[in-house]
Amino acid sequence: FEGRELHTNVSAGIIISNQSLVLQRVQRINRGHYTCSASNSEGMGESKALYLSIQYSPVCVPGQKILYGATRHEEVKVVCEVDADPTDVTFHWSFNKSGENMEEVPYVSEGTRSTATVNTKSDYDYGTLTCSSSNSVGIQREPCVYTVITAGPPDPVQNCTVMNITQHSFRVECVEGLNGGLRQYFVMEVHDTALHRLRGNHTADIPFFLARDLPSATSFVVVVYAVNTKGRSQAVVLRVNTLHSKQADQRKGSRFQFTSQVMIVILAAVILVVLLSGITVILIRKLRRRMLEQKRNVKRNSKTCDSLLKNSKDGNRDCICTSDEEEKPTVMTPEVITMASFIDNQLYKQRDKSPTSSYPGDLDNNEPLRRRDSIFAQESTF
Repeated sequence: FEGRELHTNVSAGIIISNQSLVLQRVQRINRGHYTCSASNSEGMGESKALYLSIQYSPVCVPGQKILYGATRHEEVKVVCEVDADPTDVTFHWSFNKSGENMEEVPYVSEGTRSTATVNTKSDYDYGTLTCSSSNSVGIQREPCVYTVITAGPPDPVQNCTVMNITQHSFRVECVEGLNGGLRQYFVMEVHDTALHRLRGNHTADIPFFLARDLPSATSFVVVVYAVNTKGRSQAVVLRVNTLHSKQADQRKGSRFQFTSQVMIVILAAVILVVLLSGITVILIRKLRRRMLEQKRNVKRNSKTCDSLLKNSKDGNRDCICTSDEEEKPTVMTPEVITMASFIDNQLYKQRDKSPTSSYPGDLDNNEPLRRRDSIFAQESTF
């Protein structure tokens, strides 16, 4: 089929059986030239091409122009083209004007092509045209739709800015205006004011331009405008001077100086971050070392206390081990003894009872009164 070898594909509706080719559910894509080839020990042979025609009702040809712009009192030719087999097609046009019902428009037809004429005499002569057709197979399922809108030259560009000026080039960027209802493009002309000649003509789909290969230290007049099928917009005029070699060198020097300052700031910031990180690490290490030393002191004090308890001969277990943080001064609360109670309980105590004292020398029973007197004398001196 059209130079391509066919194979049995039931899902696609192609069945090959010996000398027969069966096509199921044929469509427009199946129309074309078919050939049959066979081979044996003597060689291969091929039949004559057979054209398979698939008849169908008209359909719109894709890729047509569907939007037409027109000014007041302009005659617009709208073209409708369909694909059909057989090609004997009958057309019918209707026009839905703005705010009005459908009405017929004059047209001429030739084969599968028809052209309608629309006269835009007022604001109500714009709208939507519908083109439908039929042949011996049937009526077109979906009509072709075209739109006629008010159109005119585009609006001028806005906010044009000249940037990146060098010795031999510059850049121009603008904001596009309204397109006048039609597709537009943009033009920049560069005129040499000294030589009165055109240095460059640039075209773009968006108003961004780059002019290059220009002489240095030269004055230029730049003209920017938009264009569509109805004409061109008003021009925007700019004046640009390319740089002299000295100016270019100064700009390069200033850029280098700015870059150097930025690099210095970045380097200083990096050094500061490194210093802060180092100080933080040192403080953390010192804190960890202090904590380890405190833990070691606690363990050492605990071991000392345990050894004292084991070696104690009298079994005294009043040893209390504390850490450095837990050591606090002991507050002594003095015992208040009145003179009367002291005399009654100590001085005039019966002689046959032995006094108790914490001093070893006081255990002598031969001089109890003198010892008590001395104790009284000592206590009374406070």
